[in-house]
Amino acid sequence: MNPDDLSLAALIPAFNEADVIADTVAAVKEIPHISQIIIIDDGSVDDTAKKATMAGAKVIRFKHNRGKGAALREGYTYIDQADIVLFLDADIGNTAKQASLLIEPLLEDRADVTIARLVYTKGHKMHGGFGIVKAIARWGIKMLTGQHLESVLSGQRAFKKAVLDSIDIRYNGYGIELGMSTDILRAGYRVMEVDVAMAHRYSGRDVKGFIHRFHQFIDILMTILTILLNQRRPA
Repeated sequence: MNPDDLSLAALIPAFNEADVIADTVAAVKEIPHISQIIIIDDGSVDDTAKKATMAGAKVIRFKHNRGKGAALREGYTYIDQADIVLFLDADIGNTAKQASLLIEPLLEDRADVTIARLVYTKGHKMHGGFGIVKAIARWGIKMLTGQHLESVLSGQRAFKKAVLDSIDIRYNGYGIELGMSTDILRAGYRVMEVDVAMAHRYSGRDVKGFIHRFHQFIDILMTILTILLNQRRPA
């Protein structure tokens, strides 16, 4: 890729992120060669869409929450032209500028897809669950592809657009990262994990947090089962 002619698009699904979405958009604007920032407001009941629009992003609104997979599929249809596509979470705020580190290996043709591996710096400590869902996701990738990925569930990714054009963004809910990673690895594309100092909200060890992780667990398990069932069906 010629950096002088490079065009980047960022897809950012958002659900009730009014308190941070403007910071995220502002940080993404600092990434070199960004030409499109598309926020998919997934049925928010706060001012997410309004604040994203005021920050300068293109906003697509769902009337009802449809999930991350549906949001990314819809957002992808709005990309005008891009060599590289970023998937980013809405709650990473000003650390979104770290996504520039994901782009370098693609420009240098050392990878076709990069995945952010979060490095927790001082002031950005990890506050989450017990790691069970992440362990299941890592096991799933290993079982389905024979390869190891540390950050299977990371929502911060960069793709050569040709990769996304060749596969379907066909998974739903919290299973989308594992499902897409499986399809990409099985297709023979080169995936690289890149250390970045990004930070976002984590679900805690309270009732709300456990409900969130339960939904993650179900979506990831269903994605693994769907892939296994599909590969056993006769052509």
